[in-house]
Amino acid sequence: MRRSLLKFADVSDPPTALSLPAQTVLFTYGLLMLLIIAMYTAGTAARLTAAQINSNINGKDDLPGKVVGTWEGYVPRLTDQGINVVGLPWLNTDNEGKMLDKLRSGEIQALVLDRNTVDYIASMDCDFVAVGTPFSIVDSGFGLALGLQQPLEEDLNYVIRDAVRAGVMEKVHNANIMRMTDTARCKDTSMKPDNTIWLHQVAGLWVMLGISVLAAGLMLCVHSVQRRHRHVSRVVSKVPAGLRTISSRVFSRNGSSAGVERVAREGDGAGAAADDACVVARRRGDRV
Repeated sequence: MRRSLLKFADVSDPPTALSLPAQTVLFTYGLLMLLIIAMYTAGTAARLTAAQINSNINGKDDLPGKVVGTWEGYVPRLTDQGINVVGLPWLNTDNEGKMLDKLRSGEIQALVLDRNTVDYIASMDCDFVAVGTPFSIVDSGFGLALGLQQPLEEDLNYVIRDAVRAGVMEKVHNANIMRMTDTARCKDTSMKPDNTIWLHQVAGLWVMLGISVLAAGLMLCVHSVQRRHRHVSRVVSKVPAGLRTISSRVFSRNGSSAGVERVAREGDGAGAAADDACVVARRRGDRV
């Protein structure tokens, strides 16, 4: 299994390990490489797929046949244009968040709202994009109930009209609603996906590898201590046998020399007796 993991992790020639500590470290390393490659592949595939997906909704003409969400007040206008519309409440920011959740989950395929809201959502959340051009004029207006007098209201209207003609309102729209810098950030993110896996993202894997290294070191220390203990035991077990062998050799040598001496001494005495007898016998023979 260890060699299979290392092979799958693109290690062409897995190292051979016979000891248990080395096998533990190599097994954990192979598992770590497998998980990192899987994470990198999955993340890269997801980003490339998201970057290559082109929405099939590019404007109002693509809305027929799709499930489209909109504010309840816009339903009759869109229904008359042959668009399958789902009316949604829009009284506060919570209702707006629920509409976006439906679009994000795929429950609805598009969301039709007023231009300023659509541009603001697209600029603040890179998950959404504004497509097409405004296709209808909403017959409603927004105002501030300041209770101003008639001359002041007219002057204020003139100022707003001049600001629109001079392009000031467009600049304010771009700066505060479109958020051009944030829109550029979303485009940069889509064009340059971040495929880097950082250390903190796989910290658990490195902790696992560190634990395996510590466990391998501990097993190596235990193995070394056991080897030394067995070696010392063998040496100690051989010491009494060696002492008995040396003692027996000394004792046998001493006993053999004493026997030789006794034999030599007895031989000397017997030899003298034999010589005397011979001499006596010869003399007797001579006499005979």
